[in-house]
Amino acid sequence: MRLLNTKTFEFVSINDPRSVPYAILSHVWSKQGEQTYQEILELVVEANRESNPRHASDVLTHISAKVRRCCARALADGYEFVWIDSSCIDKTSSAELSEAINSMYTWYSCAARCYAFLEDVDEDDNPYTPASRFRSSAWFTRGWTLQELIAPALVVFLSQEWNPIGTKGSLAPLIEAITGVETDILTGVRSPREVSVSKRMSWAAKRVTTREEDRAYSLLGLFEIHMPTIYGEGQNAFFRLQEEILKHIPDDTLFTWGRRFLVRNASHLQCLEQQLPPWKDAYNSLFASSPSDFAHTSDFRPISHATLLQRLGLDVDDTAQAQHMPPTYTTTRFGIRAELPLLCFQDGQAGMYNGGRAKIGFLLCEDARERLVAVILRDAATYRDFTRLHDSTSSPLLVGARIPTKPGADKKRWSDHRLVAFTGDVLEHIRQSGRISVTLIHILKGAVHGQEHPSVGAAGNTNRACSLVFPPWRRSSLSREGFVVQEAIVESAAHCLDRRHVFVLSHGTFGIVRVVIDLDGASSSLGLQTGVFSSGTALTRDILMGEDVPYESEVLRIGPLLCADDLTPTEDVFYPLPGSARPVETRTGTTFLRLSVISSQSPRDVVFTLDIETV
Repeated sequence: MRLLNTKTFEFVSINDPRSVPYAILSHVWSKQGEQTYQEILELVVEANRESNPRHASDVLTHISAKVRRCCARALADGYEFVWIDSSCIDKTSSAELSEAINSMYTWYSCAARCYAFLEDVDEDDNPYTPASRFRSSAWFTRGWTLQELIAPALVVFLSQEWNPIGTKGSLAPLIEAITGVETDILTGVRSPREVSVSKRMSWAAKRVTTREEDRAYSLLGLFEIHMPTIYGEGQNAFFRLQEEILKHIPDDTLFTWGRRFLVRNASHLQCLEQQLPPWKDAYNSLFASSPSDFAHTSDFRPISHATLLQRLGLDVDDTAQAQHMPPTYTTTRFGIRAELPLLCFQDGQAGMYNGGRAKIGFLLCEDARERLVAVILRDAATYRDFTRLHDSTSSPLLVGARIPTKPGADKKRWSDHRLVAFTGDVLEHIRQSGRISVTLIHILKGAVHGQEHPSVGAAGNTNRACSLVFPPWRRSSLSREGFVVQEAIVESAAHCLDRRHVFVLSHGTFGIVRVVIDLDGASSSLGLQTGVFSSGTALTRDILMGEDVPYESEVLRIGPLLCADDLTPTEDVFYPLPGSARPVETRTGTTFLRLSVISSQSPRDVVFTLDIETV
């Protein structure tokens, strides 16, 4: 560890951070950059070469104002040494940088005092007013400052004038309201290790870092994890962090991210028996893609294995069940091999998707209302390139599914879920069914994480997003039929969609035909909707932008397009146009709009066509 002398600005190395009292700085880095170790070292060497003390003093004025004022603050408080991350780490050495990142939580916890410098808060600001600058300070939004808030016993908040605003202890209730970190944690009554993994992750959910990898690296100390830092690995850093947590912390709340489905009564089990792949590929994995996925997971808490078996009706004292070990997870290069209590629906209650059975894997955790929590599992049959690589001793599964919001709901009322919570009455129904058994399964890496399929990449990678093609010659043929074709591409505000394509066909006889295509590049899936407006309808902006799509107008939905083997080469839907005869079995004299989707074996190539056909 390298410390900075608050009087001379010289660096000194120490082996044990507990051997020397020192202050430590927590701050938000300036967009213009911070003064580095090499720059300060060069200035100190130059000052020491000066024989004239006045000239030497002039050289040291080139040390940045932040470093000088931090040292002055620490010196005034009686500290000979201070540690500043931007200046005390030689970032040209990857080995030193990795060691510092893995040790940083310890260094902050060993500091006698931590200064939290809030450059955007003036000293006249009242932290307790609703619109205070303190509440909205950027310091509370950064990833690294989370551990810098929790680790030190004493944190002193400083204004932009370097004057104290208050301490972590005195402001604890206010800081809890800002950050979600409980007062007991801030005041040291409880240790972070006493808090569930999901809650600790939720503290970081809304924080940001300049480098994507730092969203994971800034959490190492909070979970007492050490692992190599590899800048350039991107999202994989957070996957590696979760793998390390899985190895070292027996806490299933690691998996409790994403939407949950509450089963209030036995009839809701029918919803779980009907399942389709989720629109979001990220749901396929046990692991989250970033801390943001844990934004709403603070209410989960772990339970013991004996409690789980008892609540599932698996008698822990029974000889047959006595061999049950707590759920185990083993990471493989394809996914995670797990042995856990599994609820399997019977053959007569198989899921709709590929005839596969719906499965529910119970976790060692519950929600705030003491309801057992489980993950929704489905067959990975659509990912054949993955499943054929696995041996037959385990069932290849993926996490998450698209399920109806209530029994009997049509597909417009289905939504993505990863988790399910059971009320006590439903658990009793499940116990009596005798359908729970402890089973060895293999949960594959999701499409967003896997490396096995050449077309699969990171989420949001435009190289894997499917492209939509509407051939120009189709437009010409529609024009010859008397249609005027207008096209609009609307960037969607919905987080689940990339963009919306709207095709509007105007005709003197048939009125206005509108086709809306919602394209989800993240999961390579699309939905087609159509609306027909009678002759004389004004072509409004809402129609052209695809707004207010009629509820009953959905005609075709395809996805995800990664499942190319499960799509026929062409999907056609015929839609009768107004002004023509009602459709009969022979379709004689009826004019139809034909929507066609032609998919190739590559999930990136989708051809969409519109035809007018009179039969």
